Amino acid sequence: DVDRPYGMAMELDGGVLIADRNHSRILKRNTNGVITTIAGINQGFGGDGGFAINAALNEPEGVAVAPDGDVYIADTYNNRIRKITAVTGIISTVAGNGWQGYNGDNGLAVNAAFHRPSGIAVAANGDVFISDTQNHVIRRITAVTGIITTIAGTGRPGFKGDGVSAVRARLHNPIGIAVDADGNIVFADMENHRIRRIDADGIITTIAGPHRVRWPIAIAVDANGNIIFADSGHHRIRRISTDGTVKTIAGTGYQGFFGDAGPAIDAWLSAPRGVAVDVNGDIFVADTLNNRIRKFYTPSPPAVSAPVHDSHTGCVIF
Repeated sequence: DVDRPYGMAMELDGGVLIADRNHSRILKRNTNGVITTIAGINQGFGGDGGFAINAALNEPEGVAVAPDGDVYIADTYNNRIRKITAVTGIISTVAGNGWQGYNGDNGLAVNAAFHRPSGIAVAANGDVFISDTQNHVIRRITAVTGIITTIAGTGRPGFKGDGVSAVRARLHNPIGIAVDADGNIVFADMENHRIRRIDADGIITTIAGPHRVRWPIAIAVDANGNIIFADSGHHRIRRISTDGTVKTIAGTGYQGFFGDAGPAIDAWLSAPRGVAVDVNGDIFVADTLNNRIRKFYTPSPPAVSAPVHDSHTGCVIF
């Protein structure tokens, strides 16, 4: 079972990773539907240098997969970023000294302080991007040097800065973060009720919200460049197409649990806080307050005993 599932990510083999926050572990569901723990044995901090399955985590909220298969974890309440090396299964701390604070820019990431890092993404070149949530900034660890810098946010909560350098902008509790194929960074600026983008020149813009967006938390980019985000306060999953249009693709807006084997647009969700998209465009959702992981098929689910809806996305649960 899961207890308050949060961030999600696709593995290179098609498996999906889940940050099972309240159990302080990272789960993997393989393509056959088998679920295993890949990191976390209890709540706390420990285990660096050993196998990840024996390590202690503290309510991790984010997970990401690098191009080489290494897994990065936002170990949120340990104020650390940790890595599971794919070829060995060994866990290590790659950022964060464990102290709650905001310092360390332009030095080695392992010496930096964070305040509840929640979202994490890895670019094609191996750079790691972190939503340092309660410091109200986005930070980057450069792969070749291990140096950390702030790339968005002043550290003061609020909203300003669209159309200017992202380091001059104000953010308010950024959480979900992703990198698209062109290297643009997109993130959920939660308390500002916006989805924002940082382009290759470091300029920040709003691409969705604040109207009709409420507490967006999770975000992912599909193979076609569409942005999928969890509009958590509205209990919906929404898509920003490459032409900038925003469309609800799952959830009626009613909070609750309903709708498996039917059209995703008719389903009820409860504060979803994790999304991931596979190579087929199917969407995995952490239906957080329902303590479930749900899958929305595009355009329709495979043949099952329940009716198949050819003209809608279908959803199932596991």
